[in-house]
Amino acid sequence: MTTYHSQADYNARKSHVKAYLTDDAYKSNDGFQLDPDKRVEHLQLNMSYVDSQFFPTTPMDQPSVSGQVFVQYSSWHTDKQPQDGYVVYDATYDTDQNKFSEIKYVGQYNISQNSANN
Repeated sequence: MTTYHSQADYNARKSHVKAYLTDDAYKSNDGFQLDPDKRVEHLQLNMSYVDSQFFPTTPMDQPSVSGQVFVQYSSWHTDKQPQDGYVVYDATYDTDQNKFSEIKYVGQYNISQNSANN
């Protein structure tokens, strides 16, 4: 997920989420795709995390709860207004450990707003 604008931001974000993931999920690295082409830097993009929510698709009283996580981020070019986007993941939450045990990238979900609709 390229919702970071520097290596330091990436490292801080990955370190922060470790508390919410089992060791196996953290090591899988699916939620933290690298940007080997430095696309964010070359395009002079700024990106920042805004919010995330888990939407369960199975009952919450089970030992393992499936659902989707929507991660909201804001991105902008240096000279442009920010736009929000979402990255979607299929996720499994382990209720015994109170952590996500599996995270699989699904794709991006972008919302565009027309100023006439505001």
